[in-house]
Amino acid sequence: MVYQKYFPIVLSWIRQNNGTKDDAYDVFQECLETLIMKVRNLDSNLGGLILQISKRKWLDQLRKKTTKTRVINSIGERHIEEGIEETYITKEKEYLKSKLLESAFVQLSTLCQELLTLYKKGKSVEFIQSNLNLASNNTVYRRKSACIERWSQLIKEDKLYKNYFR
Repeated sequence: MVYQKYFPIVLSWIRQNNGTKDDAYDVFQECLETLIMKVRNLDSNLGGLILQISKRKWLDQLRKKTTKTRVINSIGERHIEEGIEETYITKEKEYLKSKLLESAFVQLSTLCQELLTLYKKGKSVEFIQSNLNLASNNTVYRRKSACIERWSQLIKEDKLYKNYFR
């Protein structure tokens, strides 16, 4: 009865988000297992709960398939429980932000990468000057400023920044 009543809804949603019927069966089965293990009081809307769990399971699978960004956009406006949606989006943005920072960082010159890494580790200006063979402390400050400016520019030029952080 549960399959007959709710599986078509889950199947439809998963197909709209690049899945197959087999994917939907797998996700729905996991959903039912979660439902049995986690839910003690089913006074709420069972259909909504099943769809909610199925969506989360499917998003987990999509994350593994690396096609998550398109799905995130498509579900952003749907009726997912606000707390879960906000948590997922926050975590996803944190992940994307770290990827963006990392991607831009590796495009910096070796000197900038070394300088900023030493700053992050809390090394003194004198240590950085000596270690990187820079002329003076003032040179360290100027290079740091230039490196941060270049890093910021690389971030703003990135497609990920333009799509998610503007």
